[in-house]
Amino acid sequence: MKKYIVGIDVGTSAAKVGVFNCHGEIVGCEKKEYPTESPKSNYAEQNPELWWSAVKNCIIKIIKKNKIPPNFVKAIGVTGQTRTQVFVNYKGEPLRPAIIWQDRRSSNEAQWINRKFSKKDIINYLGYQPPIDFSFPSARLLWVKNYERCIFEKTYKVLQPKDYINYKLTGNLSSDISSSFGLLNIKTEKLNEVYFKGLGIPTS
Repeated sequence: MKKYIVGIDVGTSAAKVGVFNCHGEIVGCEKKEYPTESPKSNYAEQNPELWWSAVKNCIIKIIKKNKIPPNFVKAIGVTGQTRTQVFVNYKGEPLRPAIIWQDRRSSNEAQWINRKFSKKDIINYLGYQPPIDFSFPSARLLWVKNYERCIFEKTYKVLQPKDYINYKLTGNLSSDISSSFGLLNIKTEKLNEVYFKGLGIPTS
């Protein structure tokens, strides 16, 4: 029985999907673009459902074009753009458009964090040499808390794009250390309760 591996990339401009055989040879690949919206200056947002639709579309095309029985797919790997936040409720449904890495709306929140905590504290809390910038998830979370309180209160988890696609594929909400940069301490791989208490954001 032939075995196949599916690779998915949720990029900034498009979803790319490739199917490989067990020898690492490419069997087929597809790409589908989606738009970035800028409703205000310095805003950059995308609809997570368009990522999912693009991924499904690419997979279906490859499977049909190459006549691959779905049960012959033995593994799926997912990667994607980072420092992009997807705010979901307890059902895993997006509560608002994703704030992607290019978005600069939380610059004031980032400056506030840098004033509130000393450089030594930030290194201790995050294992990262400051300053914090607009792309940090803590700054983005503060912006949503300050300006979209209703969304903040309904948020169950905050995901990266690949985490959202993994959830749609498996029903599991999870992430990894590299995607949690700016949330976890990169040295201890743990959340710092003191840091988030200072931000007024629950670690859950």
